[in-house]
Amino acid sequence: MDTAWKSPNQISGRPTVSVVLTTYNGASYLTQAIESILNQTYPPQEVFVIDDASTDNTSEIVAKYGRFIQYFRHTNRRERCYGRNFGASQATGEYIFFLDYDDYWAPEHIERVLAGWGEAAVVYAYPRKHIDAEGRLRRRSRLRLPSDPGVALFSGWIGFPSALGFRREQYPGFRDEYIGREDWEILLRAWIAGKKLRVLDTDTVHIREHRSRASHSPSLYTATKAIYETYHSCVPSSYLPYFLFHIGEMALRFGEEKWGWSLIREALQRRPTLLMHYRRGLSLLKRSLRFYRRRSVQR
Repeated sequence: MDTAWKSPNQISGRPTVSVVLTTYNGASYLTQAIESILNQTYPPQEVFVIDDASTDNTSEIVAKYGRFIQYFRHTNRRERCYGRNFGASQATGEYIFFLDYDDYWAPEHIERVLAGWGEAAVVYAYPRKHIDAEGRLRRRSRLRLPSDPGVALFSGWIGFPSALGFRREQYPGFRDEYIGREDWEILLRAWIAGKKLRVLDTDTVHIREHRSRASHSPSLYTATKAIYETYHSCVPSSYLPYFLFHIGEMALRFGEEKWGWSLIREALQRRPTLLMHYRRGLSLLKRSLRFYRRRSVQR
């Protein structure tokens, strides 16, 4: 007798979904993340939890869910790119969704993403709700998404793994050398390789902001510079100004002012209308004020 759990989608013949959740010492948030997967209105075929050698009670939490979860624990730290790729290698669903242990989905996330997927190879469900460590709403993004997904991509406006989904046969794999921006890099690589990207405004992904989040780490900038070195020569010319402006913003944010301003000048020379978007204008104003304040103090 086959005792493996089967989702209703396997039984009905609808498109099947695999979910890969990666975690490291994430016991504080893991239950909410797992239950947001299991409570989907469009149930996944299989759920993989990939544990990167946690030293907390992660294994005990996962064990409560029994046959609904396939659990793999590494004995040594391998980092999250390896974990996601390992999970994807085990997946059998037509679509692969990723979720980080500290984020969670609204119940209709998978259903709404599949409904809007179309012919794309990769889909990004833009997250608008950002929560704090306790789960309280910290901020809500009001970004007006451009109709051209390439503008959002090369502007650096998309990239959280918990908002990503791939057709399994077109999944390109995350790369360790870009940890900190591996989520942005995989999308850039997919686009440059000719894979179709669709950006959806489902508002079904909750991103948790806390001290351990990699977005606050210097590795974010190290990876950003690595992406620049790898891709700046192959970015399509129509998107190059957006790419340069974003890299310049990051350079200013991390104190590399000379290079940052030179990139922003080049971006504006190529496309002066960049500053017509309020987000770039506000960002540049903020960086400029910080720059002149430091200059005033030095004098």
